[in-house]
Amino acid sequence: MRRPLLLLGVVAFIVVDVVLIALAVRHVDGGAAADRPGPARPSPDRSVSESPPSEAVEAEVRRGRPLLMAAGAGEVVLRAQPGSCDGEAARLSVSRDGGASFEDREIAAQVLLRLDVTSLSDMWVAGLNADCEPTFYRSGDGGRSWEATAGTQGAWHLLPDGSDALHAPDGEVELPCTPVALSSVSFEFAAAGCDAGDIVTTSDRGESWQPRGTVPGVVDLAFVGPQRGWAVSVATDCAAVVSGTSDGGRSWTEQACVSSDAGRARAMARTDGGDLLVQVADRVYRSDDDGQTWQQE
Repeated sequence: MRRPLLLLGVVAFIVVDVVLIALAVRHVDGGAAADRPGPARPSPDRSVSESPPSEAVEAEVRRGRPLLMAAGAGEVVLRAQPGSCDGEAARLSVSRDGGASFEDREIAAQVLLRLDVTSLSDMWVAGLNADCEPTFYRSGDGGRSWEATAGTQGAWHLLPDGSDALHAPDGEVELPCTPVALSSVSFEFAAAGCDAGDIVTTSDRGESWQPRGTVPGVVDLAFVGPQRGWAVSVATDCAAVVSGTSDGGRSWTEQACVSSDAGRARAMARTDGGDLLVQVADRVYRSDDDGQTWQQE
């Protein structure tokens, strides 16, 4: 009688053990994805060229662009619809809560081409005045009033005509492609993203440009030095793909997909504190870990 009871006990033990193992495997497979916070999904370690946007997506993005954005000290973010000489005037707005909300600011510019935030209250923009002449605008009161100066000498900025050129510190320079994004680190170094996704850089104030890697569907760039930078682009299955480079743009690694049902990526900026900002449609998302995870402001 003892042997059947002993055998029954062993069988029961094995059954319980199998059930516990199955539950543990189910927890490992399903729990991590269900508990992951935030709207961004981490991406595998892969080149961004593996997920190019469709022609329809790229056309949609180009119609929705351009948008300018700059971030600086504290929670100050400057944002603008650039405008055009033969259409609507530029629209400028300022946020003091990291992009959660914006207030419109009046500026006597028809077109805006570059924004910069230098302190909590100081900022400048390069653009074109009502006569579509190059003009610098400076503000020392958070954008409530602006002082205009003729010319944009000394500034990097895109041009409004969609040509294969941009404005460097010493004047207009030619590129080997049509730039749609620009990020400057100094008078000497700048990186540009082109309409076909090519990334080019210069270290001699735009006199020569070196081809680097490719980011299909590139929308904007944010470089912090000649080697380190980020790009935001669009893909067929992602509103905003954030990628990073540590070799001057030669290679790019996809870091995250910022998911949004509001639209697609339109701009990128980096704060003085090191956070990255991405605008998707009219929403701003922030990353405090170099683009790995994102939260809506």
